[in-house]
Amino acid sequence: MRARFNDLFTHPPISEFNPVNDAVFSSGIRWASSTVFGPGGFNIPPPPARENTENLWLMFIAPSYSSDWLVHTLRLIVTSKLYLP
Repeated sequence: MRARFNDLFTHPPISEFNPVNDAVFSSGIRWASSTVFGPGGFNIPPPPARENTENLWLMFIAPSYSSDWLVHTLRLIVTSKLYLP
């Protein structure tokens, strides 16, 4: 799975999802930065600032083959930390 933050109203093209910097890992916290998870998602100012929202876009890459036919649930936990300019 890959994730990307930006403030656009439509999803980014597939080519903008970076396989290394936008990768979602199964353990640990990975904080967004100017290079990790796209151009947004970090240092977002609080209201009344005009640019105080970001969209989180996800790309799921399904395997081309699997011998496992069980149902699997993906759980994504989004964690944030306070930013005061």
